[in-house]
Amino acid sequence: MPKFDVSHTVSAKREDVFAAFSDYSRYPDLAPAYFESVRTRSSRGPVSVTEERICIGGRSMLIMAKHVIRDWLHGIYFIGGDAKGSSIEMRFSERDGMTNITMSVNLRIITMRSSTARRDCLHALQLLSG
Repeated sequence: MPKFDVSHTVSAKREDVFAAFSDYSRYPDLAPAYFESVRTRSSRGPVSVTEERICIGGRSMLIMAKHVIRDWLHGIYFIGGDAKGSSIEMRFSERDGMTNITMSVNLRIITMRSSTARRDCLHALQLLSG
């Protein structure tokens, strides 16, 4: 089961980058190869539940995800579907006008190769950050 971290730095304010990443409904527009669809099922304050079709490691999966957005953290917890129990947490830190995004990925998919999943997550992170 792949578990890894990837990081990417962008030349933008943390507030702007965090706002862009918090708008997960735009993920299919920004990274269509990885996010085929995102549909919000419910939303209450900083917590939303979505139905998503994502592609990681060449594998298309239908998932139910809980997005938790707080304190410079965007957590995505897979609560149902093909990758139930998996999680992705993105942390945002700022230094000298640059924003570093660290994505911690824990995929509960036995048949997926870690190197392929890492490559796809890093590429999606780069696409989402502009």
